[in-house]
Amino acid sequence: MYRVLIIEDEILSRIGLHQLIPWEKYGFTLLPDAADGEEALNRIREHRPDIILLDLNIPKIDGLRILRHLKDENMDCRVIVISCNEEFDMVKEAMKLGAYDYLRKLNLSSEELLGILKKCRQELRAGNDRDEKLSSFTFHEIRYDEIMNPNGKDLFLNVGTYRTALCILPPEEIPDVSSCGTAKAADKPASGTPPYAVAKDAEKWSAEHSFYAAAEAAEKWSAEHSFYVTANASKKWFAQHSAEYMQVIKGPRLCCFLFERHFSREFFLQLHQELTDCLPGRVYLGIHESVMGNAEAVNRAIVLAEQISVIRYYDEKQELCYFPEKIVLKEHSPKGTRLLLGSLKEAVETFSGKESEAVIRRILSAVRTDPYIHINVLRRIFMDMLGIYSMTAQKLNGAIEEIRVRGDNCHYQKLMMMGSLDLIEGWFLEFQDIFYRQFFVAYKCSRSDLLKSIFSYIDSHLTTQVHLSEAAKETGVSNAYLSTVFKKEMGVNFIEYVNQRKVELAKQMLEEGKLVYEVSDVLGFENCTYFSKVFKKYEGISPDGYKRKE
Repeated sequence: MYRVLIIEDEILSRIGLHQLIPWEKYGFTLLPDAADGEEALNRIREHRPDIILLDLNIPKIDGLRILRHLKDENMDCRVIVISCNEEFDMVKEAMKLGAYDYLRKLNLSSEELLGILKKCRQELRAGNDRDEKLSSFTFHEIRYDEIMNPNGKDLFLNVGTYRTALCILPPEEIPDVSSCGTAKAADKPASGTPPYAVAKDAEKWSAEHSFYAAAEAAEKWSAEHSFYVTANASKKWFAQHSAEYMQVIKGPRLCCFLFERHFSREFFLQLHQELTDCLPGRVYLGIHESVMGNAEAVNRAIVLAEQISVIRYYDEKQELCYFPEKIVLKEHSPKGTRLLLGSLKEAVETFSGKESEAVIRRILSAVRTDPYIHINVLRRIFMDMLGIYSMTAQKLNGAIEEIRVRGDNCHYQKLMMMGSLDLIEGWFLEFQDIFYRQFFVAYKCSRSDLLKSIFSYIDSHLTTQVHLSEAAKETGVSNAYLSTVFKKEMGVNFIEYVNQRKVELAKQMLEEGKLVYEVSDVLGFENCTYFSKVFKKYEGISPDGYKRKE
């Protein structure tokens, strides 16, 4: 039976398509309909349809974007576009994106629909797709929840027993962000460096921005994208080597396959090399071999092969592992964890960047030297670490959700989803750099009424020419005292801090579409030339260049 997905927002049209032909009689199974683009993508990911009937004008995500998604993910399915006469330009674009054929929405006949469906069925039966013609090699797929469901698909249809379970863990993101673009990890300012102090060195400031831009770009290589690339590359490899398989669909983070026979270690090493060549980052393969003659045995085999996630979590160098039995996981934290968390709390509350960085590294080092601790135990430790930063932010009348790391502020969820200690450590170090910069001024204000008054004065006069003498007069101290205290507490002198605050505001205004001369006037600079000079000093780029980049 070939799976057909109808993507149509009009309920009457969906009903009409359901009733137009006897689907099951001709070997087709209708999947649950999708009424909008988001629902459609969820159905596609869950059911992997063979044929899609697609209305181009649907809410949320239109049909052309769905076709682009299918093309980008290299998904093997036939898309039949359902169009109105006035949509001809869209239809042409859809055909360029790989649509198989199109049907006119008005006056659609059962003969016309059935004719195109039969052509699709004939090609699918022959095993053809757009890129290559496969051999008589056969394959199937099943959802994980259907394995134990007696009303689900027959896992053992035409198969007496399975003998190999394979689980593949694709990279969840590009691990080595420091190699992206022109930035190097070493160019990042040290943890806890007072904000704006880096501004004295334009190259370092520019490198820092490049580093975070590279990190944000790396994040776009999502776990889901890696999953589809990995699954498609694996299936292509199996086809080339005539290895029949059953794919077990278990979410977009783990590729599971069952085979009727054993393979040599060399076979899996070659597969690993193939995946390593087409994916950025490290790929892990977990294998379990046994005779699997019933659903319970298959389920146990998958659970054992899935233990590769533990090996990946610890970033082990051995990326291909056989699992005859369960790994014994420890249910306790590493020795000294409570003391280390106490040290981290003290360092964060006193904004001691170097000390907190050192403690983070010690905690991760303790975890790595005490394998294998249950992942849920480790997650609780990381939640406690993040909780220390959250409590500190709350004491400063803030919240860690104000911080965005690589465009994301769902920090607890992010930590729960990470499957690598290296990634977790790198994320924590990056998070704390941004945390200290975000809350540094609030921390200083909480410890000094004088600084609180000074910052209040600066913020209320950012659109004028701010002078140290006027700030000192306003706060009731001498120029020399204000200058000394400010430099000692902030790591930069008064004017440098004011200029950096002005540049931050300037960036917002440029992003909103204001012209460079307008921003210069609003912020009280003497002239546009001086404004450009100050801006470039702190950002490593001119205001015009920054505006063009936006």
